[in-house]
Amino acid sequence: MMTSSTPLSPRQHVRASVSIDVVVNGVLNMVEGRITDLSEGGARIEGGAILPVRSRCEIHYAGQTVYAIVMWAETDRMGVRFPYELTDGPLYNALDRARSAWPSEYGAGVPLDAAGEFRAARVELNRLRIVHLSSPPRRRGPSSVYTAARE
Repeated sequence: MMTSSTPLSPRQHVRASVSIDVVVNGVLNMVEGRITDLSEGGARIEGGAILPVRSRCEIHYAGQTVYAIVMWAETDRMGVRFPYELTDGPLYNALDRARSAWPSEYGAGVPLDAAGEFRAARVELNRLRIVHLSSPPRRRGPSSVYTAARE
């Protein structure tokens, strides 16, 4: 089920780094793309044909159709906002799995910047590596990239 929402700020939800292959249906074309950044309120999609800003599209994943509006576009990627927040379905389940893969020390309580991103770390879930973007909460070794064990 999706609920209607009007975002209070450009980033109302914490985003998760993901790698999800989807089909994007614009007005004139249907192309494959990959969601690389996902939250309940929107996503960043890379690859395929990039649609113009303010255009509407459908994102198809695992039998689910999610409606979206293109908020920004570059040559190889675009950011979309969901007019109805994700609250269930395959895409929401993928987001939930991505968030549950975060190490607990980077879960609740991590400081957020104005854009709603983690300052301390960004998790690359496809490799389960933690890439520190700024000072880590505690130093674990000489490298800024750490490998997390799959549990």
